[in-house]
Amino acid sequence: MLATLTTLVTLLALFTAACGVSDDSVAMGGSGSSDGTQPIDPPPTTAPPTTQDPLDDGERLELVAADVEDYWDEALEDVYDTDYEPLDPDRIVAATSDDTDLPTCDGEEITYDLVEGNAFAAPCPEGIVVVWDDEELIPALDDRFGPVAAAVVVAHEWGHVAQFQAGVESSDVIIEQQADCFAGAWLADFLEDPGSLDEVAEANPLDASLSSVIEFRDAVGSSPNEPGAHGLGFDRVRAFQEGFDRSAEYCAGYPDNPPPLVQMPFETPQDLDNEGNLPLEVLVPAVVEDLNIFFEDKVDGFEGASAEDVLAEDETVELLEDLSGRIGDNAAGLVLGLIWSEFAQKAVGADEGRDEEGLLPQQACLTGGWMASVFLEGGTSERELSLSPGDLDEAILALIDLRQANEDNRDGAVFELVASLRQGVVDGFDSCGLER
Repeated sequence: MLATLTTLVTLLALFTAACGVSDDSVAMGGSGSSDGTQPIDPPPTTAPPTTQDPLDDGERLELVAADVEDYWDEALEDVYDTDYEPLDPDRIVAATSDDTDLPTCDGEEITYDLVEGNAFAAPCPEGIVVVWDDEELIPALDDRFGPVAAAVVVAHEWGHVAQFQAGVESSDVIIEQQADCFAGAWLADFLEDPGSLDEVAEANPLDASLSSVIEFRDAVGSSPNEPGAHGLGFDRVRAFQEGFDRSAEYCAGYPDNPPPLVQMPFETPQDLDNEGNLPLEVLVPAVVEDLNIFFEDKVDGFEGASAEDVLAEDETVELLEDLSGRIGDNAAGLVLGLIWSEFAQKAVGADEGRDEEGLLPQQACLTGGWMASVFLEGGTSERELSLSPGDLDEAILALIDLRQANEDNRDGAVFELVASLRQGVVDGFDSCGLER
């Protein structure tokens, strides 16, 4: 069994583990975060490799904006039974610090400092305006994720344009979630016929866009009820994937049937101060104990491992210590969850005739099911482990790292694994198809 553990851990060579303590239970939590207005600095290897774009930023995003407008010219009528009103080209602005003649909104000239590091759409009396930072934001996204990330930013802002024209009203966080969903719906449509934007469609569009979406998450521990809230990374990625998979018509239902949000505040000042971080020697025993309790209850004939088995392997300890500085403690939880999910597959023979690529999606789903159970039952007398704010974001970032460590870097691999993890979290362990 320990040989199996070592073999799988070797495959997961780019993961993290850091940790945290609450007063009454062991809590996993705390990754770096953004306030939703600027991209954060990610773990250094989370983004898929980029490709060289022959168009300059301005030319490319002009074409993207035209494509998104064409999309809504049809979709707005289909979704809301409303005609789309094309925007005044002078109110579609790629702003830089050198601009001295930006459009006005309610009589006040828009200035570069209002959009620096960001993008926004606004329903001004003079007409809807869409502005993005073409000096810092767009080049940074291009460098890290390739051209599709900036295209998704533009598509998100046009999701707001569609909301303005259709008269959609809801809370700030649901409005932003719906715009993420609309951006995913546009991407699915765009990839069917990218036209003159082939270089965008060829630059790992699924995995690069997903990797960029999570970088604009709200600050860990913030409330979804705060003005301007967008959602944690898990929420934003869920909305984006739902739009991609289920179309703009599905996204239109968000105000009446709001999606579940996992965003939650820190429960104690101690967790806020240390971002829920535990030392590895405390984290591993707590996680392993919980995994054994959970899987022994779910899977007949299950045999796990002990914390001593994990900590006795120098390579495993070195791996988890290395990753603890880059993502957060639930990256370690995800690694261990995948290992215990492999144990579960072996216990019921679900591993027979399937290679690693065939096994990983189910392992991600089973791990999500375990995390959901920790979220629901954490802190009880039977389950001392509990999730902290940001843990599910850390799990997604860990999956992104996993794919980057794999030689098979096909586009869609991250997208698939994150969708599988989300399935386990949202629909539960039994949805993953593992027979007892």
